[in-house]
Amino acid sequence: MTAEEQNLYNALITTFNGNLRFLSQYDYPLFERVNMLSDAINSGAYNERYFLEFVKENGDFDIYDSSTQTYIYDKKPKQWNNKLVVNTNLDLKGALTFLNPVPYNQHNVDVSEKDLHLTQKFEIRTMTDIQNFKMILNPDLSNGDKKIKSFNKFVFLGTLLGRHIPKILKKLNFKNTFVCEHNLEVFRLSLFVCDYSLLARDGRSVVFSIMDDENVFMDKFRTFFQNDITHNLFFKYVST
Repeated sequence: MTAEEQNLYNALITTFNGNLRFLSQYDYPLFERVNMLSDAINSGAYNERYFLEFVKENGDFDIYDSSTQTYIYDKKPKQWNNKLVVNTNLDLKGALTFLNPVPYNQHNVDVSEKDLHLTQKFEIRTMTDIQNFKMILNPDLSNGDKKIKSFNKFVFLGTLLGRHIPKILKKLNFKNTFVCEHNLEVFRLSLFVCDYSLLARDGRSVVFSIMDDENVFMDKFRTFFQNDITHNLFFKYVST
């Protein structure tokens, strides 16, 4: 092993161990699951499908899928990550909202009709009442380019190696994060190259849902939803 390779290996182990320390304090059940997978890999009880590889000509890491004999980032991880960061901005592209656009965008609401069904009256009253908030909120839900001052909440649907996550955090400076990944093996690889503790520093919070069944996923998303619940108007998200 060359000195350069040794330095790279040491950096990977340092990041991985740092993430384990973070998870052991922040999400102990997830920490235990990662440890169990590592032990199974090291003992030969589990055969890895995915492998972390450094693409020297690209200067970043890729995931080799031994089952399909392909690279997930197509050996262009740096370009893939940079494009994802550049395309993630303070606008409504890639945003989830719990505000119903129909009553919000409705104008000239007439509640004088007496022959309406109770449900229809309720919907019209909602349209009327919500007008009071339009001057404060004023998001145009039909315009994806609409600029937003800030996003408090961010959802990562899939991590891959997570190299884009710290860069997007620095760019948008959100406070509450939901990290979802359906494959524990892939998430474990990301622990070697992405410092997840950044998502829980300086008053921030993060909720991890890694390879969870539907019920557990819903419980964890509910926890994320209830964090700073007054900031639930919009969630920004990125999907890998």
